[in-house]
Amino acid sequence: MPDAEHLAANPLKLPGDYYFNRAEVPLALKKVHGHARSHVHDYTDKPHWHDFSELVMITGGRGVQNINGVSYRVLAGDVFVIMGRTMHYFEEYGELEIINIMFDRRVLEEQQEYLNRIPGYHVIFHLEPGLRTSRKFHNMLHLDSAALNHAVTLSTGMEMELGSRSPGFEAAALAGFFQLTVFLSRSLDGVSGNQGSVARLAGLFSALEKTLAQPWDLRRMAKYCSMSPNTLLRTFQVMVGQTPGQYLSALRLNAASGMLADGSRSIAEIAFACGYRDSNYFSKCFRRRFGQSPGQFRRLAARGVRLKRS
Repeated sequence: MPDAEHLAANPLKLPGDYYFNRAEVPLALKKVHGHARSHVHDYTDKPHWHDFSELVMITGGRGVQNINGVSYRVLAGDVFVIMGRTMHYFEEYGELEIINIMFDRRVLEEQQEYLNRIPGYHVIFHLEPGLRTSRKFHNMLHLDSAALNHAVTLSTGMEMELGSRSPGFEAAALAGFFQLTVFLSRSLDGVSGNQGSVARLAGLFSALEKTLAQPWDLRRMAKYCSMSPNTLLRTFQVMVGQTPGQYLSALRLNAASGMLADGSRSIAEIAFACGYRDSNYFSKCFRRRFGQSPGQFRRLAARGVRLKRS
């Protein structure tokens, strides 16, 4: 039997097919109660990674989790997301009670526009998972007993729907997942003292989502975040891996692609709505990102051809 050190260097790959039927709904909920084996593919204590994401809620006890080779102490009330292709396992979990919600990130696409307007959503689902590189890191969302009980109640509703397989269970389970996601995102927004650079950056993301047509530049973004332009630039590149300008451009063009697929506005109107004052420049940027002109993209979308939007 391979030891933990060998598995950490060669973690097990766990495909989503172990946990959910992608053709129905790429969503599953599994519970862990200490060392008791909870299901066939329970690899809580084995270094592993998977091709889906996972929302983890610690509902009881305390323990130690290893994520990408770094150990973190966790306790009841901690909530965090583990992205796909992230090596992780629990080193100590005998006292822990855990709810793991496995999901394909595509389930969030339909609601992405609205979820992105909540600063806490950016922190939990986008920023924080990429920041787990230091032993000094602590996840930002810790629920008090009342909030944790409510989160557990919402997850129980999801679990019942997934288990019942009654007509419409897919829609009901997804609705429960979205409700839980919004609740957790709002809970982080309300955490006292949550004014660090991560939270301020998340607030900027939400502001950009709501005001794409406005003339944002580095200086205005920095002022919004109460940072100097140089500090914002450094922070952005560390946390997001790109410059604020690159992020804003991608945000605007992705929004434009959705409007083009909808087909109700002219290309010039869409360009203006997404912050481009020159429709020719907009078309040039759009082609560079998607390999299609806005007109070609619209025609393909009308025929049901789904093009990749990053």
